[in-house]
Amino acid sequence: MKSKVFTAFYLTLGKLSSSLERKISEKRLKFASQELLYNKKYCVAIYHNVTINYSDNTLSINTYIDNFYEKIKLLNKYFNIITFDVLKTLKQENLVKPPLIITFDDIYEGVYSNAYPILKDFGLKAILSLSPFFIEKRKYFWWDVIFDYLNHYLWYLIYLLSVQ
Repeated sequence: MKSKVFTAFYLTLGKLSSSLERKISEKRLKFASQELLYNKKYCVAIYHNVTINYSDNTLSINTYIDNFYEKIKLLNKYFNIITFDVLKTLKQENLVKPPLIITFDDIYEGVYSNAYPILKDFGLKAILSLSPFFIEKRKYFWWDVIFDYLNHYLWYLIYLLSVQ
């Protein structure tokens, strides 16, 4: 049996808050896309949440809406953004840009309200992975509980120590 043409590659982009970071990220993406295409690999971009508010209490798994827009713009420039269904039928020799699949884990409200309109504007699709535990139990993810606890009580502790 013949092996699959593509293998997965995970790429991390930092915050694109300055023009220098954007230039560096664009150079990295251009190089990575050329390497992936040459080596017959596809890329998976994993997100959790896209927020507007920098003080959103969902830990550091957020991507802020302005950064998300810039990242999608860059990814769309250097990659052929597709879904897994399309990946199955792709032929390597026909590609000009390597395939990239966008996924969202642990779906937060910001995925629908902030990420979806951007993806829609670019005509792109993403894969959403819902957590059955969150849906069935209606409880927060453990990392959100810890973050809320630390966020609330750490500031209170700092206050108490500062008044003594």
